[in-house]
Amino acid sequence: MRLNNEKKHENMKKLLIIALILSVRLLPAQIDPYLGEIPYTNCSFDAGDCEHLILDTAAPGNIWRIGAPQKLVFNAPHSEPNVLITDTVNAYPAGNHSYFDLAVDFNAIPFYGNIIMSFYHKLNTDSLTEGGYVEVSYDKGMSWVNVVNDVDYFDFNTENCYTQTDTISGGIPAFTGNINEWTWVRLQWIYYIPIKEPKWPTDTIMFRFNFVSDDIETARDGWMIDDISFSCVNVGTGFSETEKNQSVIVFPNPSSGVVNFKSHDIKIKHLEILNSNGLPVSSYKYILNNIFIFEEEISPGAYFYKAELENRKIVEGKFIIK
Repeated sequence: MRLNNEKKHENMKKLLIIALILSVRLLPAQIDPYLGEIPYTNCSFDAGDCEHLILDTAAPGNIWRIGAPQKLVFNAPHSEPNVLITDTVNAYPAGNHSYFDLAVDFNAIPFYGNIIMSFYHKLNTDSLTEGGYVEVSYDKGMSWVNVVNDVDYFDFNTENCYTQTDTISGGIPAFTGNINEWTWVRLQWIYYIPIKEPKWPTDTIMFRFNFVSDDIETARDGWMIDDISFSCVNVGTGFSETEKNQSVIVFPNPSSGVVNFKSHDIKIKHLEILNSNGLPVSSYKYILNNIFIFEEEISPGAYFYKAELENRKIVEGKFIIK
């Protein structure tokens, strides 16, 4: 009997550990700024400044409008004077599905393959049945996928976004209920092309903001959005410096496995590889004409390096394994 109880206890511990691991994996990761965030474009809706916006106000049932909010709950913008809102004056109707799109050309950004979309919003809807959600399209709007169900990326990080378990009618992941204060939402797609070819477009990615109401009239305000912005993340140009002419070139970066580290002027004396938690992974693999070659099989992700030059200067940087 004692052995059976111990076995049951051990099995229960294993199940709890597995459940904990699964729950942690479901938690959204925070935005990773890498070497810094670089503004790309924005939409404040105040002076026709949103060249990426596609909004058909004449489409039957589409209640999205640009203007000053004049509702009971939604009565002030995040930045004066306008917002994008599900009607500036009237409550949203029952049984409504309205959307607007943003078509953004990322071909001109300096660090292609790592983008962040941010926006401020408020929400006033019935919980669990109606709300708002964001979709993404890689084929010019021919097909769409909810951002939290998207798999066409290497990594996806969020702040203040809904998750796959936050759903409305139809099992759709979405914002729902009430968000009474202006809340900043950020979504980060890390693609590390070319691993996502051919799904990754050569130029434009489209984003769709959907609002959905149920069949019960509730006289609520809906969804209000302001100050949408896009930025790219500096994932490194293969150049890291402590001072002029004391640098290390990393190539290729991102890499599919083999990474080369070459000093610019002063030779590298020692090289150490660290994981994203700062724990050592390896020291240098071997040297060829002052090129340190790291080719160990490690899991995809972000890694740091610390190179000691012959003049005792330390050069640190980051590289990516796809």
